[in-house]
Amino acid sequence: QNTRAIVETPELRSRLEQLEKLEKALASAHQSIGKLESPITDFKLKETRQLEELVSAQRELQDAGIAMHESRVKLPAGISDVALSARHMEAIASPAAWKTRRDLAAAARENWQRLASESRERRFQERIALLEAHRDEFSEFDAKDHDNSRYDHRLAELCEHEVHKYETIARDRRVDWEKRLQEDVLNSLSDRLREARQTISDFRRILSREIGGYRYVLSQTRDPMHRAMWKLMDQSADGLQPGDELLDWKLQEEIAAAKQELMLALDHPEDKRAAVLLDYRNYHRYDLDMVPVGHGDDTEGRISLQESGRNLSGGEGQAPFFVAMLAAFHRVYDRGTRGPQSNLGLVVMDEAFSKLSAGHIADCLALAENFGLQLILAFPMDRLGTMIQHADSIIQCRVEKRRDAKGVPVEIINDVITWERSRAEQELLS
Repeated sequence: QNTRAIVETPELRSRLEQLEKLEKALASAHQSIGKLESPITDFKLKETRQLEELVSAQRELQDAGIAMHESRVKLPAGISDVALSARHMEAIASPAAWKTRRDLAAAARENWQRLASESRERRFQERIALLEAHRDEFSEFDAKDHDNSRYDHRLAELCEHEVHKYETIARDRRVDWEKRLQEDVLNSLSDRLREARQTISDFRRILSREIGGYRYVLSQTRDPMHRAMWKLMDQSADGLQPGDELLDWKLQEEIAAAKQELMLALDHPEDKRAAVLLDYRNYHRYDLDMVPVGHGDDTEGRISLQESGRNLSGGEGQAPFFVAMLAAFHRVYDRGTRGPQSNLGLVVMDEAFSKLSAGHIADCLALAENFGLQLILAFPMDRLGTMIQHADSIIQCRVEKRRDAKGVPVEIINDVITWERSRAEQELLS
């Protein structure tokens, strides 16, 4: 005590008091911890029991789901999940007691079992009838046998042996099918299309001259509506060159579809779509352009008859028509010989040049003479003044009808009069 009194200072005394207070606080904290340990232990025990119950509930829910799935499989065909869900929601919302619901569910189960039994019996009778109808093909099967062992054995035979045989037959049939397509259709179409290209080439040669201040340029382009068929014919002629895998795959799809469509067209030629597909003339688009002489092909003066034909006047629209007609007749009569033309080159036209001006008529007649064609033109007398200057001979045809008192024709008289050109000119002047 004396020693403590000697060394004790005010600062040391203060620290000792603080230490005593802290020891008392520590003891109080240990008492509080002891009081809390008991609730924590109880909570952990309850948590363990709740987790065990949760695992048990999850297991029961899983078992219930499996049982529900098994029950769903056993239900007759035709019962949708939507209908089952609606029934489920209706049962949950029902104010009836659980016993009532259980009784209703049992009654519904009996009803569905009855319906299932009736459906099973009906399908069984249908199976018997079907087997009787095909007894020769399936004589080894027994419709009353509910065991599928015979069916499984037959299926195994098909998969292991007969499928390969039928696959081989199918490949052979496919080869024959494509050979028929190639020989009967594609080669014929290709020949026709080559002839069409040659015809266009001939017309371009024939029309490579000035006609009334214009050059007439005939164009021929592939119709994009028949893109797949063009791909098919290109592949048939030259073979498909490997390229981008994705594009090649898409192209093969189009070619396969085109082959199928073409074969259907062969089997049903009366169909309108088939007629279009089998007619080579539909595979190209054609146009006749009028290009002013002295201008390039891409000038503003170029007129496409395909695009502007409806907007042209009657005479402007007729002039290209007669130019094309005369070129067609020239191609028919032209034998390609270097000597004099050995045929008449005769062309007969009714109401010819009816809407053309005198200048356009002169251009067409000059073209016909250049082509070595002889024209026989039929026109009414009111056109004689325009046509007489171009005619070598004139024949007037008159029809006289004699009628009875009721106005019914009883006699028709045809008069044919040959006019001299000088006399016809005098008649026009008088």
